[in-house]
Amino acid sequence: MAPSMPNKIPYDLIPAALISVLSQNGSTIQELENKGGRKYNGDASQQEYKDRPVWHKKKYLDEAVAIRLKLHPSIWGPKRTTSDFHIATSQIISKLRNGGNIADWNSSRRLGIWRLVKIPDIKTKNLDMSIAQRATQTAEPPAMPPSEEKMKQIFVSILTKGRKDNTYKFALARAILDYCNGSHESGYDIPYQYLSKKFLEYYWHQECKFRIKQDFHANADPMAIQAIRKVFGDDVPGSFDLLDPADIRDAEKKILSGVFGHARNKTSLVVPKFQKIMEGNRAVEKRVFYTYDDDAKIVRLRPEAFEFFRNNYRILSMAVLSEWAKFLERVNESLPRLVAKIEQDNKMRGSLTDIRRTYLKHTGHCFYCQNRLERGYIHVDHLIPWSYLFDDSAWNLVLACRGCNLRKSGSLPQEEFRKTLIQRNTQYYDSIGILRTSLDRLNIGRGWESEIKNHYKNCMEYGFGIRKMP
Repeated sequence: MAPSMPNKIPYDLIPAALISVLSQNGSTIQELENKGGRKYNGDASQQEYKDRPVWHKKKYLDEAVAIRLKLHPSIWGPKRTTSDFHIATSQIISKLRNGGNIADWNSSRRLGIWRLVKIPDIKTKNLDMSIAQRATQTAEPPAMPPSEEKMKQIFVSILTKGRKDNTYKFALARAILDYCNGSHESGYDIPYQYLSKKFLEYYWHQECKFRIKQDFHANADPMAIQAIRKVFGDDVPGSFDLLDPADIRDAEKKILSGVFGHARNKTSLVVPKFQKIMEGNRAVEKRVFYTYDDDAKIVRLRPEAFEFFRNNYRILSMAVLSEWAKFLERVNESLPRLVAKIEQDNKMRGSLTDIRRTYLKHTGHCFYCQNRLERGYIHVDHLIPWSYLFDDSAWNLVLACRGCNLRKSGSLPQEEFRKTLIQRNTQYYDSIGILRTSLDRLNIGRGWESEIKNHYKNCMEYGFGIRKMP
């Protein structure tokens, strides 16, 4: 189980562990070339050893040493090639090379491939005993369960403090809360499969319906978003419940492997990092809520944490949604109704019957094609898509024939119709009360015309396509 591994680097044991690994069988050069997918040219003086399993490449050597020392993957994982652990092994290898203890496969190009030539004066006999003793010394002593007030403080700190590149921490917090608020046969153990399912539910609505960006990176979306886009694309139904079950399983599988896999397999570290908060200039792990087991693919809640989450579900959920929205506001400037879009995943549109009846008193033609509207085929369309505004305000509603409404769907019409909308609103401002009220609410000091222009522009920038009408 990952949490039982030492989380501090035993610098004094690294030399012995390194020699221990170098003393064991390694790989032939051909085997390393097959792994690396490239050719490694070596020195003429080393050719006689080419086909002997005596060679060790830095990448695999570091991993073997870390496993030998039972280090946690968060210390030495592939994404942490500049970590203190990797630097320490590099320094020791440099000393071994200078001392003639190891030989390079290619001494001029320094490919990071070596073989042991002679064993230095480093004691390795009692290495296993030393590792066991160090694990005992570095293991956290049993602690009394924290009070509910302390758990509240830590939970809020997790949400508010520390660096967050994306919204995974908020999604994980929400998933844990939803789990504790439900009834599950697995008790305190939350399967990664359940977390993958919840991540899909949360992010599908935000990505496919509202196109909410989840991180600050311009060209690299989080793995959960990539999985959703790859499986569902742009052609999605209006409700999560209408998705193809096979597509749901495919997306959950991709999220499971991409977000909740082993850290050493270059996947997300959201589970181990969730309980880390900033204290001064350093991140400190507070394991008050759960431990985890990557091999069993579970998050194991502490009993007192389970009760804490269940008893405080509502207020903690509100805190998660609030902090999630604050983060997204920094990433998605000017995107309206963020909290509603995060919280009310299945929000239904209101009835537009009154709008239809009112507007028919003033026009009998389709806003887009100008054909006369036929009774029974009169639609009310959101010119700026509802999935962006999340709103049924009268200023954005127009009457459309069935064909134009279905053609436009959740897209924007070309800009000339945005201008026509402003003209329509100006024309009927005094005569249609519900329209006037909505425009007055829209005006926040710059004029409602400016707000409509900004909504149209922002909607387009957030990825809503333009459908040529009629």
